[in-house]
Amino acid sequence: MEDDDDDFTMGSLIPKYLNKSDSIYQIVFFISKKEDYSSAAKVLISQRLKIGYLFYSQMVSKLQIAKLVDTIIKKG
Repeated sequence: MEDDDDDFTMGSLIPKYLNKSDSIYQIVFFISKKEDYSSAAKVLISQRLKIGYLFYSQMVSKLQIAKLVDTIIKKG
């Protein structure tokens, strides 16, 4: 059985490679608007971003970043 949630974009979960800024905005969207840490984690991992980019962007709180990291650890 295949898991179709492995690839995604902001609107639908379709595979797409984004630049760093677009990826960060997508992560912020999932965290801030939908509180969907699982999808945000998938973007972070699939786009091979460093978690530090979220700290520098200052668009999400440290608590939200901690929840994202917790989600990544639980899925790992």
